[in-house]
Amino acid sequence: MSRGRWLVALAFVCVVVAAAALAYGAGKAEPAAPKVVRAQVFELVDPSGKVWGRLSAPGKTGEGGAGLVLFGPHGKDRLFVGLRGNGEALIRLRDASGSKSMAQINVGRPPGDAAHLMLWHRGERAEVTCGEYGSSVMLLRPDGTLARTSVDSSGMPALHLVGENSEAEAMLSVQSEGPWLTLQGRDRAGVIDARVGSSGEMSLAMIGKGGGAQAGMSTYPNGFAHLGVGKVDLRSGDGSPSLVMYDDEGKTRVALGKTVIAAPQAVDAGLASEWSLLFSDENERVIWSAPPISVPAHDSCGVDGGGHKPGAVSECEPEGPG
Repeated sequence: MSRGRWLVALAFVCVVVAAAALAYGAGKAEPAAPKVVRAQVFELVDPSGKVWGRLSAPGKTGEGGAGLVLFGPHGKDRLFVGLRGNGEALIRLRDASGSKSMAQINVGRPPGDAAHLMLWHRGERAEVTCGEYGSSVMLLRPDGTLARTSVDSSGMPALHLVGENSEAEAMLSVQSEGPWLTLQGRDRAGVIDARVGSSGEMSLAMIGKGGGAQAGMSTYPNGFAHLGVGKVDLRSGDGSPSLVMYDDEGKTRVALGKTVIAAPQAVDAGLASEWSLLFSDENERVIWSAPPISVPAHDSCGVDGGGHKPGAVSECEPEGPG
């Protein structure tokens, strides 16, 4: 057989073998991909084998629930996205060292299934909360300085400010009765309370440390006004202005003007509308008045039925021994 025929025969054999191989390969089915892959931990690694991320089942994350952790170049936890054991969703970002949280978002946080955002930076903190009991924004510094604004579940807004070391405070809110402002000094050295009522009444109170050095002022839509400083009251309204002074027991000792609280005897005698100047003893018995008032006796001692003359002392004297 000539050389040419051998080459033709060899070429024919090669074509047949190749065709057979192609036919075999075409007829062989690809293996089916698994529909479910189950594992407790999946890791994301680079070509060198370094772990950059880990998806873990509950009990493997340190939070009690399933989650994804991404690591920084030094292998430190930088980002967590997952669930806590109580079902609360959590996103947390840490600093480059992985030791300090810088931002955190919680959704489904008890109580009331609230959403909560927290930010940290060098000891300072900011928080935003929205939930069943209302919404709030809070800023807090390491020295205790705080600013918080909120709206509660009934729709009432408030602003709360706290000074260094949590000493001085200021609160402003709008209640159902009206706006309310409270100022408090360091160590509770003094308190100022200002309110406006829903009917137009207004009040201002100033209280010293321990409840001393009190002063207050109030007005009402009917024209009544009241100014109190310590144990002195000045009142006006309804054509009956008055000045009243009290002792340490809260008993009326001096009253000037038209007043229904000048002395019990004057009220009972129907003389409360009289313009007068009254001085009373520790039992609120009138001991001097101008003009003189005539009041009936109130007990076995009583008051002189003939009335008191200006400058006169009551004849009601305690019985002597025996």
